[in-house]
Formats: sequence, structure tokens, C-alpha cells
Amino acid sequence: MALEDTAVKLINKFGRSAALLRKSDVLGDPAKPWDGAATEGVSETVQAVFVNYKGQQVDGTVIQAGDMQCLIAAKSTTGIGTEDTIVDGTRKWRILSADLIQPGTIEYLWKLQVRS
Repeated sequence: MALEDTAVKLINKFGRSAALLRKSDVLGDPAKPWDGAATEGVSETVQAVFVNYKGQQVDGTVIQAGDMQCLIAAKSTTGIGTEDTIVDGTRKWRILSADLIQPGTIEYLWKLQVRS
């Protein structure tokens, strides 16, 4: 079993379903780009693990109290960015940073910093 398969297996075992809301980049009215997108975007169901930051990691600026780490297997989705949103049950999380763990050419894991 490859390491990326292990990441998927562990996240499926210990994670829970969450919705990844992709921001739409299609303008509602091209003549008025300031009005924003025509739709909210696309919703994609992913398995995610939410982990609290350790007390010493919370500095009050970059990482604030209540921020969480969200782990998503890279095999389950592509291209997560700060314009996207995670919905876990009734709680909506903004993505502050999205780091792809990719030693070499194999994508293993998305590590997100999220804030509600």
C-alpha cells in the first residue's frame, strides 16, 4: 500500500464528511464584474479530519483561538484555495491557508488552516 493510500484510509476512518464549497469564477454580468459570481459555486463532499492547534501554536495573530487544522487526502480533491470554504455540519469555515503536502511528485495531503 502506497503512502497516499494510507492517508486516504486514515482520513476515511477517523474523519467525517464535510462540504468543500468551490468559489465560482463565472461572472453574473461580465459588464459589472464588481457584482460577483453568478452562483455560489460547486459543492464537493470530502472526508476531513479537524484538529485543534496546540496552545503554544496559538499566537493571537496568524493562528487565533478557535482556529482549526483541517486535513483532507489529496487523492480526494484537487486545487484547494483560500477562496474556497469548508462546511462541517452547520459550521462554515473560511480557509486561511492551504498547503499541499507533496514530497517529490506524489500528492499526499491537504493541510488547511480554517477559521469560523
